[in-house]
Amino acid sequence: MRSALAAVFFLVAGAARAECPTITPRVDALAPADGATGLPLNAALTFGLTPRFAGYAPSVTLLATSGGATVPGALVAGPSEAYLFLPDSPLAADASYTIQVVDSSGVGTPFTSGFTTGTDTDTTDPVIATAPVITLVDYTD
Repeated sequence: MRSALAAVFFLVAGAARAECPTITPRVDALAPADGATGLPLNAALTFGLTPRFAGYAPSVTLLATSGGATVPGALVAGPSEAYLFLPDSPLAADASYTIQVVDSSGVGTPFTSGFTTGTDTDTTDPVIATAPVITLVDYTD
């Protein structure tokens, strides 16, 4: 009886230590595209992730290629694993930058892309092509 219990314990304990496969989301739909040039100094960076994981939090680093200084900014999560990185201040004119998106837990291979800025800022107001439709469900006044 003891040997049977020991065998069951060994199997259960061994199963508890089994390694789970690691799935690292990949970056898709990055803007600006890798190698883009002439970006406005107030550019925002956007990207999406696939596959989509609820509660997943990537880490984003924006580096100035010359000097390697990290550009501080805010990472904003949107719907459907879409993200926006907003630098805290305008980027330098005619400078090269590298964006790196990494799993915040350090798992997987970082995604890296680069772009260069121009000399102007974008002062064009955003335009909504079609008005959004808002539907109220079970609303009582």
